[in-house]
Amino acid sequence: MLWLWQITQTDNFHNLLCITFVFMSNIHTLQKILTAGFDNGYGSLKLLVDGFEVVRAPSYITNVEMENVPGRVVFNGTAYTVGESAFRTGNYFDRNTDNNENKVNNALLTLFGALAHLPHREAWHLKLVVSLHDVGLADELQKVLNGEYQPILAGKQSDVKIEVLKVVLEGMGALFGHKLPKKLTILDFGNGTTLNTCVTASLELKILSRMATIIRNNTAPKGDPTNKML
Repeated sequence: MLWLWQITQTDNFHNLLCITFVFMSNIHTLQKILTAGFDNGYGSLKLLVDGFEVVRAPSYITNVEMENVPGRVVFNGTAYTVGESAFRTGNYFDRNTDNNENKVNNALLTLFGALAHLPHREAWHLKLVVSLHDVGLADELQKVLNGEYQPILAGKQSDVKIEVLKVVLEGMGALFGHKLPKKLTILDFGNGTTLNTCVTASLELKILSRMATIIRNNTAPKGDPTNKML
């Protein structure tokens, strides 16, 4: 069992990157399925793909013409740039923080932009855990992300398949980073939201067990004895 999680810090506040629960023992390293965690934050996007460095970039999108810089995406015939290069254009960009719906509506483009910061792959098959400030929007977010696409990432075409395994509340990663008391309140200070979550030890175990089962059932090869539903 491999637990991937990352905490980033901005202006003395700890901002949860994303926690991804990954059952890896039965996945051969040569398989194309990659487990990943994604947070399309108001201030910055964060992507952690197993085997790659963490991508953290400003949640900015621009249509300004530019070269194939990291974060450059061509999708459905339209070119976008996501991240630092978009920010440097000046005022010619859209931000997640400009509209509460952008964290959902922009999620696919910002995920492509994050992938365009990583070394090129001809195929990305992502089993994804996503964090969101309002899990009531989880179904809508999954509809936006799930699917098979053929974007051009930083000048090179890739086949991208996205399967969202779970949408979790922002701040949930703190549950697994430290030994916890019986009762705990988690405060997540973000760029556009401040969230508090009250957690008990029994709830933590339920979340842990359920998440591990979801990941295992979606990553273990067919016929593997661990590939069972509860």
